[in-house]
Amino acid sequence: MASGPSETILEDFLSCGICLEPYKKPKILPCAHTFCERCLKAHTKLKRKFSCPHCRRQVILPPEGVKGLGDNFWIGSFRDILEAQRQSLGIVGTGRKLCQEHEGEQLKYFCKGCDVTICSDCIIFNHNQHDVTKIGQVIQKKREEMKSQIEEEKRNLRKFVSKLDTLDMAEKEIHERRHDVDVQIRLCAQRILDEIEKERDALLGEVSDAANRRIEVISERRKVVQQDLAERMAIIERVNKASAAEDLVEMMSIKDTLKQTGRAAIDEFENDLTIPTLNVGFRALQVPLVNFKLGFVEETATDADAGKKNGGPRDGESFLTLEAVAVPNSPINIQPDGKATQPEPTVPEEVTRQSSGAVGGDTESDDLFHEVESLLLEPVPTSMSVPTRLPARPKNPFGQRGTGDGEFCSPERIAVSEDGDVFVLDCGLQRASIQVFDLNGVFQQRILFEGVNVRAMTFREYEKHIIVLGSSPKESCMVLQEYSKYGYLHRSMRLGIPFLRKADITECPDGNVAIVDENSGNVYIIDQQGRRVATFSADDNPGRSTSCSIATDPTNGNIVVTLATKESVKVFDSFGRFDFEFGSFGNAEGQLYHPTGVCTDNMGNIIVADSGNHQIQMFDSSGRFLRVIASDREKLQWPRAIDLTSDDRVVVADTGACCVFLFPMYFR
Repeated sequence: MASGPSETILEDFLSCGICLEPYKKPKILPCAHTFCERCLKAHTKLKRKFSCPHCRRQVILPPEGVKGLGDNFWIGSFRDILEAQRQSLGIVGTGRKLCQEHEGEQLKYFCKGCDVTICSDCIIFNHNQHDVTKIGQVIQKKREEMKSQIEEEKRNLRKFVSKLDTLDMAEKEIHERRHDVDVQIRLCAQRILDEIEKERDALLGEVSDAANRRIEVISERRKVVQQDLAERMAIIERVNKASAAEDLVEMMSIKDTLKQTGRAAIDEFENDLTIPTLNVGFRALQVPLVNFKLGFVEETATDADAGKKNGGPRDGESFLTLEAVAVPNSPINIQPDGKATQPEPTVPEEVTRQSSGAVGGDTESDDLFHEVESLLLEPVPTSMSVPTRLPARPKNPFGQRGTGDGEFCSPERIAVSEDGDVFVLDCGLQRASIQVFDLNGVFQQRILFEGVNVRAMTFREYEKHIIVLGSSPKESCMVLQEYSKYGYLHRSMRLGIPFLRKADITECPDGNVAIVDENSGNVYIIDQQGRRVATFSADDNPGRSTSCSIATDPTNGNIVVTLATKESVKVFDSFGRFDFEFGSFGNAEGQLYHPTGVCTDNMGNIIVADSGNHQIQMFDSSGRFLRVIASDREKLQWPRAIDLTSDDRVVVADTGACCVFLFPMYFR
C-alpha cells in the first residue's frame, strides 16, 4: 500500500540508518546517533569496540553489550505526539474537503489570482470574473512548486531530530555526571568515616588495654587469696581430725603454727590497700559535628555566548554545570565560649584562605583539637579538588627525573583514558606508584598501593577503572586489583598463575585481560572473575629474558606481543593461535632493535616503541611498515611504553629521558 507524503517524511526520520525500517528498540550511541538494537548487534559482531555506522566515531560498549546502551525514549513516544498534532491541525485524512463559507459545497476549483481553492458558490459570489480553473489542472504545477519547499523543510526537520538526540544525550550525561559526583561525595565521606572508625578503635583499644592490665593484677591477687583460703581451710581440717583422734601432740603443733603465721597473714591481708581500680575517663574534643561539612556542591555557569551558538540559553540565561568541590581543610573555629562556628563560604578559594586554628582555650586543648582536625580532614585526592578554571599551557614533554610529584625515576607503563587522563606507572622507587596527569601535562595526583608490589597496569574504559597486576607478599601469590581513577580499591582477586617478576597487561575487547610474562613469554588470559581461561607461549625458545609487551586489536580481538630480545612482533588470534610475525634486527625502516612497547589503533594498525633505535614505528594490521612517527630527532632516548589518546596522539613513557612525550600519529 502506497504511503502518503506525511508518512514518507515520518519514515525518513523514524527509520534506522542500517535496516532502513522503522526503529525496533532504538538504542542511542554516545555520538547521539540512533539505531535498532538488533541492527547494532549485527553491526558490532559481538565486539566491545566498533565505529558508529554514521559518523565513524569509536564506541566502547558497556559490559552488557548493546543491551546496556541507553534507550532513545523520544522516538518511542514521537508517533503519538505527531498524531495528536495532526488532529489539532485538522489533518485527519485525505478525503474530499468542504468549503468553510458555503455549507456542503466541495472545493473543486482553484482561483489563480487569489491562490486559493474554492467551491462553485465561491465563483459566483466572491471570485466572479477571476481566472478560475479546476483543481486537477493545477495540482501538478503546485506539486513542483512545493517540492523545493518540502526538501528545505526536511532539512529543518533533521535539525530538530538532531536537537532531540542532543537533548537525550544531555540528559544521559547529567545522570552520569550526577553519578560521578555522588561517588566523589561518598568516597570523601567514607575516607573521613574510615579515619573516625580508626580513631574510635584506637581509643577503645587504649581503654581495653588499661582495663586488661588491671584485670590481670586482680587475677593474680585472686589466686593468692584463694591459696591462703585453701591453706586456712586445710589447717582447720587438721585441727578437727587431731581433736577427733585425741592427738594432743598434733593439736599443739598446729597451735604453734597458727600463732606464728596466722596473725601476720591476717594483718597483711587487712592492710593491703593496693587493689587495682580503673580510673580512666574520656575527654571529648570540641569537634563541631553540627557545623562540620564534607565540602560544597557548586553550580558553575558556562559561557552563555557559547551556549547560544548551539541553540543554548537566551540572553540573561546560562547553563549550570554541577561540580563536587571537596574541602581539604574545613575552616572550623573554636570561640572562647567553647562553641564551634564555621563561616559560610561563597567560593572555594575563600574556603582555602579562611582555614585557621582554634581561638581561645588552653594550649593543650588547642593542640589536641588541631591534631584531630588534621586527622579527620585529611586532604582528599587532587582529582576531587576544585577544578582549574584556566587551562594550563600544554607541556610536551612533561615530567623530569626526580622523586617528587610530576617527576619520575623509571616510567615503565602508561595508559590513557578517553577523558584525557594519563596514568604513568613509575617503578623506579622503592614502592611503585601511579601518577595521574591531564593531556596538558598538569599533575593531578599520585596513587600508592598497600600490600602489593605492582608489576603492570592498564585502564578499563567502560568502568573507568585502573587494572593493576602485582604480587602480594602476604598471600604469596599474584593478584589483580581494580582501582577507581581516584585511587580507591574496588576489588582484589587472587590469580592462579605462577609468580611473575616482570609482566605486562592489556584489556581484551571481550572484557578479559591478557598478561604476558616478560621472562618466559607465556601469555595468560584472565576473565573478569580472576579465573585463567587460556594459556599459550609467545616465545617458542625463550632461552633468556624475553622482555615482552602486549596489546590487543579492538577490531578483531587479536593479541599482539613484542619480543624485545628476538627483535620481532608476533600476532595471535583471541584463542592464542599463532597468526603471523614481522620484524628483524636492524635500524632501517621496518627493522627493530629491542622493541619494548606496543599498542593498536581502531584500524588495526600496530604502533611499536622501538627502544634500541630510539623511535616509534607504525605498521598496518598485516605487519607492513607504514611510517616512523617519532625518533631521536624529537629527543626520544628510550621509549619504554606507549598508548593512544582519543584524538589519535601517541603518548610515550621514556625511561631514558624520564618524561612523557605526545606525538600526532598521522603527521610528522
